[in-house]
Amino acid sequence: MHLRKLSIAVLTALCIFLAGCGGGNDAPAEAPGSETPAAGSEFSGELILPYTPSDSLNPYTAQTKINREISTLLYDSLVVLDENMQPQNRLAESIVLDGVTCTIRLKDATFSDGTSVTAEDVTSSIRAAQASSYKYRDQLSNVASYNAADSKTVTITLASPDPYFVSMLDFPIYKMNTENLTNEDNKSLPPTGSGRYVYSSDGGDVSLLAREDWIGGEVTVKKITLIDTPDDDALQHNIESSGISMYYTDLSGESVPGWSESLNKTPLTNLVFIGVNSSRSILQSANVRRAISCSVNRQTIVEDAFYSYAEAATGLYHPHFYAAIDMQHIGTSSDGDAAAAEMAAAGYSEKNSDGYFLSNGEPLRLEILVNSENSSRVYTAEAVRNSLRRAGIEAEVVSLPLADYTSRITAGDFDLYIGEVKLAKNFDLSVFFADGAAASYGIDAASQAKAKYAEYKAGTASVSDFISVFESDMPVVPLVYRCGLLCSDSSLPTQPVATVSDIYYNIQDYART
Repeated sequence: MHLRKLSIAVLTALCIFLAGCGGGNDAPAEAPGSETPAAGSEFSGELILPYTPSDSLNPYTAQTKINREISTLLYDSLVVLDENMQPQNRLAESIVLDGVTCTIRLKDATFSDGTSVTAEDVTSSIRAAQASSYKYRDQLSNVASYNAADSKTVTITLASPDPYFVSMLDFPIYKMNTENLTNEDNKSLPPTGSGRYVYSSDGGDVSLLAREDWIGGEVTVKKITLIDTPDDDALQHNIESSGISMYYTDLSGESVPGWSESLNKTPLTNLVFIGVNSSRSILQSANVRRAISCSVNRQTIVEDAFYSYAEAATGLYHPHFYAAIDMQHIGTSSDGDAAAAEMAAAGYSEKNSDGYFLSNGEPLRLEILVNSENSSRVYTAEAVRNSLRRAGIEAEVVSLPLADYTSRITAGDFDLYIGEVKLAKNFDLSVFFADGAAASYGIDAASQAKAKYAEYKAGTASVSDFISVFESDMPVVPLVYRCGLLCSDSSLPTQPVATVSDIYYNIQDYART
């Protein structure tokens, strides 16, 4: 498999939402190889993973992506999200969410030093998460206050209601006051965790050893050797020389050179969508917005723009999101008859000789803005243009540098645009419907979907109520959810599974036959 380098330049928070995180996202030079593992040698029982020894393995202070990923093996969380993005209790025995009050009762778990995991350890970890420069700070931004009611009970008060807040409780827990541990040579050690593995350093060789008393049961891969990977060049060398057993990429900022073994799609919460300017005369009609959605072949976008490393969207929520499964009804292939019916209902029936609908004798024309520095989005825009033309709407793609693209969107100077948002694990959609939010441009302040989402957030409407109104109003058109890629040793007896909580979700079972 060969993928061209996918680089990222995060300019501002707004650019992240509108531009799919910036530039240089070149499409693959050729489609990735088969995901079916090739026949390999017998699994040795151990794994080799990359890490950066100059960086910490503290999940809240580690600066490198690979170290933050490795840290999930050392630290358990209150919950972990499964393949359907549904929280499953890990350190939590029970979780009760009542309005803005979340009460968590802990299991009788232990840290790797044999001491019990307590509520004070959880509250200490919340403080560390909120002080972190990385994702956990934003993840817990709705936490207004918290306290240890007793040694096994944590109470969290939210700033605003969130029906899926439990999904945000997959932050790492470590033993309080162990952030500054050192060994006999005064070298820093990771904080003490309760996870599947414990850190070990013997004569400079660094490894993770399986815990015999892990709360989740037996860990079948007994040892993980960590090899020095100080930079991207070293990582690329280790990949190309088969010096590591596994490698993960979200396909947004790195290359994947020549991994020839097992390739596994992994879910992401990154939604690629069409932003719609509902103030434009033609786009004021919900029928026309629905016609645009009906015309798009999402499966073609999955295959051509993302080489199948995406999931066709059936709505704003991820198609595997447990709370919305079987509730969303947006089609994944184009439906020309439905698009034509929607256009007729909007009052458009006359066409010119080129097959484009006419309004006051002129063809209907739309511009599709896209960031020219993001090739996958450009291919997506071209696919949307072709779909619209087949549906009778003349459309042109306008590719602009990121700054110009962003400027036109924020000024409201657009018909349609291709954007991307990385949604939180609770699938909060405020980025579309909150006033002034980063992906709210073009959505009418009086949008029925926006009003129903406000009711849903207030607890006076159900998620199915919102989905129904959204599909009718269609203020934004969902296209695909991007996927990541987990490359692994084909000799593993059990297929690796990665989730949005944990790329090593089932590592404890890799060697189980």
